[in-house]
Amino acid sequence: MEFSQHTGFQDRCRAIARQKGVRRGRGIVLSLDRTGLRIAHGARPEMGASLKGMFLVCAVMFLGKSLMLAELGEMAYAERVARLSGGSLPERLGGWLFEVDPLSRELAAILLPLVR
Repeated sequence: MEFSQHTGFQDRCRAIARQKGVRRGRGIVLSLDRTGLRIAHGARPEMGASLKGMFLVCAVMFLGKSLMLAELGEMAYAERVARLSGGSLPERLGGWLFEVDPLSRELAAILLPLVR
């Protein structure tokens, strides 16, 4: 067996071991089928919000808010946020979320030459 074939075989063995380890780490659930046989299968993964996903949502929100701030200008943006703050409960929540903050102001200053 050539060296390159041997390393490829070792890589495949490591990949299989990693997959099996992941399955064991999550746990195995036994269930009965219609005929009464026990069937082992992996436990369902837990559904939860990941930290990476929440960070991505916040980053996109700050970027969008900064783009609107750069496009409209600070006075027009503040006027629209004030209009939102005087509305119904969802509008007030939007007004609170879209208030100008230091990070959005700095990002808007960076994006201003790109927008205009």
